[in-house]
Amino acid sequence: MAEPMRIRATMAGDVADVKVLMNHIMETGLRKDSKTGQMIPAHYIIQEPLPGFQGKRR
Repeated sequence: MAEPMRIRATMAGDVADVKVLMNHIMETGLRKDSKTGQMIPAHYIIQEPLPGFQGKRR
């Protein structure tokens, strides 16, 4: 069974900040930072999608 996702959301006026922590079957947690050479934990891979609402992006 898959592990559950953790979701946190905050609102500031009409702007929502949503953070999701989830596992991915292909992320091993053995990736190294190209600048420092240190290991990057599997839960630290960050992506910032640009969602929209009613065809508009902020």
